[in-house]
Amino acid sequence: MTGLSLLPPLIPLRALGLGLLVFSLAFGPGPKLNAARFGDFSYGLYILHFPIINALVALGLFGPPAWRGWLLAPALVLLASGVLWHLVEKPFLRQSSHYRQSENRQSIAKHKA
Repeated sequence: MTGLSLLPPLIPLRALGLGLLVFSLAFGPGPKLNAARFGDFSYGLYILHFPIINALVALGLFGPPAWRGWLLAPALVLLASGVLWHLVEKPFLRQSSHYRQSENRQSIAKHKA
């Protein structure tokens, strides 16, 4: 009998525990984290996690011992999303961006026509 055979009955408890942890962090007492000050990395996390994890799997970093992949994947994904935010997304979202100005000029021209 392996240790893994004991895990299936604990799955509902793990899900409940994670839900309670998230709820207590969101609504519990104590200082609130101002996530907005870190920028919006969510799109970067979404778009980059899959290729980075697949690259690490292809390099064999999730094979035994798997801890290397589990430590490296979040670090690389967070780093890459931060770089993507600061070098690509943030400049495009600025009001003074020439991409936005060009878009605004086109929409004004359409409304005048």
